[in-house]
Amino acid sequence: MRSYFSYLPNALTAIRLMLVPPIGFYIAQGWFELALALFLFAAVSDLVDGWLARRFAWESNLGRVLDPAADKLLLVVALATLTLAGVLPLMATLALVGRDLVLLCAAAIYRYLIGYLTPAPTFFGKSCSAAIMVLIVVVLLTHIQIPLLSELARWSVEFGLVLIVVTLSLASLVEYLWNYGTHGIALLKARRDAR
Repeated sequence: MRSYFSYLPNALTAIRLMLVPPIGFYIAQGWFELALALFLFAAVSDLVDGWLARRFAWESNLGRVLDPAADKLLLVVALATLTLAGVLPLMATLALVGRDLVLLCAAAIYRYLIGYLTPAPTFFGKSCSAAIMVLIVVVLLTHIQIPLLSELARWSVEFGLVLIVVTLSLASLVEYLWNYGTHGIALLKARRDAR
């Protein structure tokens, strides 16, 4: 019998999902302080729900699906609205969203040829997600009215943070494709040998 507390990670994930529309709306309206506050809360809730699920074994099948979906939706909406607001380069957003589209296509091909795929987090995948969150926070900081902080944030964006995130995005794409490509080839070979 699960305790009521065991549903806390999923509740935090649900709250994070509910924060996505207001974050997108606030960015689109240019209310960057509010968007930053909600985005930081969402990012912290992601860390907390993952820690709770692992620490107390409160993992669930729903959480395994809902948590990465909430994270992905949060990042995509934030990136897209920042780009539409003209504060993030289009190429950066296309590179980051394009990675996910390629991975979705690869997962569909894998499923068609081999079977169900349960993607496991990778080093570069986690690093890329963390770097995207940092990028979004820094880009939002460039547009709030704290002179020294916004100047430091603007400098870090202009001098490489976007490049670092795009590089990690490409590295994680290669890592995922390599891992599941080699895994898939090995499974297909084993099936062929078993005949």
